[in-house]
Amino acid sequence: MLYKTQEAIKAQGLTGEKKRQYRLDHSKPVVSDFFQWCRNQLEQGGLLPSDSLTKALNYVLSREASLTVFLEDPDVQPDTNHLERALIDPRHPDRQNKQPEAVHAH
Repeated sequence: MLYKTQEAIKAQGLTGEKKRQYRLDHSKPVVSDFFQWCRNQLEQGGLLPSDSLTKALNYVLSREASLTVFLEDPDVQPDTNHLERALIDPRHPDRQNKQPEAVHAH
């Protein structure tokens, strides 16, 4: 759902405040439901503190503020995929002209 929202933003050419508002209208309810689901899982009990799900839920909830920055800041991406691609693929536009000089020497 979040990626569909991002695709719609791109397709509509939204920027700035319009992009922010679109995310608040379309992504925030999904994100809010997700964090509430995480809280509900912990409140229901039945999970051991050592359970990997318990650890994951606590991890996510402890970073809720950081993970939701993209909702208020239109310049922040909802994920780091664009950064990971730049690190992995030397042909990616973010990696252009960042190779050592020795590579460019003829």
